[in-house]
Amino acid sequence: MHRVAAVHHEDPDCQEELRPGKTFVYQADTAMARFLAAVEPVLIPQVGEDVLQKLPAELDGPAARSVLKGSSLLLVPLLAHGAALGFMAFGRKPDRPAFVAADLTACEEVAGRAAQALHNARIHSDEATTSAVLQRSLLPTPPPRLPGVEIAYRYHPGSRTTQVGGDWLDVIPLPGHRVGLVIGDVAGHGLHAAVVMGQLRTAVRTLATLDLPPGRLLAQLDAFAQRLGHPHLATCLYCVYDPTTGRSALASAGHLPPVLVAPDGSNELLTVPVGAPIGVGSTTFDTLELLTDPGSLLVLCTDGLVETRGQDIEEALRALGRRLTAQRTPLEDACEALLRLRHPDGHHDDITLLMARLDGLP
Repeated sequence: MHRVAAVHHEDPDCQEELRPGKTFVYQADTAMARFLAAVEPVLIPQVGEDVLQKLPAELDGPAARSVLKGSSLLLVPLLAHGAALGFMAFGRKPDRPAFVAADLTACEEVAGRAAQALHNARIHSDEATTSAVLQRSLLPTPPPRLPGVEIAYRYHPGSRTTQVGGDWLDVIPLPGHRVGLVIGDVAGHGLHAAVVMGQLRTAVRTLATLDLPPGRLLAQLDAFAQRLGHPHLATCLYCVYDPTTGRSALASAGHLPPVLVAPDGSNELLTVPVGAPIGVGSTTFDTLELLTDPGSLLVLCTDGLVETRGQDIEEALRALGRRLTAQRTPLEDACEALLRLRHPDGHHDDITLLMARLDGLP
C-alpha cells in the first residue's frame, strides 16, 4: 500500500505518523492481506495484541496503536459493476459495542453508494477529457493568414465545470480570395455534443467547397442534420466576405447577431434574418448582404460571452460594440480585452469569440 493522503482530527501525533508518501506491506496472514486478496468483507470484533503485532512497521507507532487498540473494525470493499475500486474501513472505539455480523448490511449499503458515486465520477471525468481533446482538435489553430482579412479568435471552456459543450468556429478559405466565417453552438454538453459539433463542422467545410450562398448552405446543413438521427439542435452563423469588392453575405440559423464596427468607431448590431436552429427541419434561411468599408471589424460570438443574469443579450451585444474602437489594436489583444471586460472574475460558460478585420484588397 502507498499512502497518498491522511487526515486525523483528534490526535496531532497520529497525523505526523500517518504522513503521506509512505509505502507499507501487510503480511500474508493478516486480516488486511486476506481482505485485499479475497475482496470480501472482514470483521475484526476487537483489535488485540495479536493484530497489533502484525501491523506493518510504518503503521506501528504509539498514536496508531492508541487509536486501534481495543477498537472494533469492519472492512468493506467498494464494488461497482463487478470491479473493486477500493475499500472502506469502519471503526468503533473500545467504549462502544463491537461490530457484529448484523452491522455488515448497513456498512455494505454505505460502501455500495460510495462505489457507485466513484464509478460515475470516473466515467464523467473520462468523457469530459475526451470531449475536450475532440473539441480542441477541431478548432482551427493557429488563425489562418489570408489576403485582405485579419483573423483572431478565442475558445474558453467554462471555468465552473469540467464539461465541454458544442461550441465551434471555423475560417474557410474560398476561391477568389473570399473567406467563410463560421460560428455555432450545439445544445448540450459532453462527448455527444462534441461529436455532433464535429460532424456539423465537417459538413459546413464540405458544403463550403460547393460555393453555396450562406442561406442555401445552412439549408443543406439542416438537411444533413436530419439524416444524422441525433436529437441535438444547433445554432450557426455563416458569413462569406469578398475582400475584392468589400461585400459580405450572412445567414443565421438561430444564432446571435454579429456586431459590426466601422472604421470611424460607429457600431451596429447586424439585422441578419434569423431562421430556425439547425435540426428543426423544413426551413429556409434568408441572406443579408452588405458593403463594408476597409478596416471594418466583424465580431461573432456565442452566448457565453454576453449572457449575464438580468441583462438582455441584445443590449449586452450593443454594449460590447460600444467598447470596441476604431483603433487598430492587434486583434489578439482585442480578444483578450473583451474576455476580461465581460468576465473579469474568470467565471463564465463556454465562450467562443471570432473577430475579423475586413481590410479588403486594392
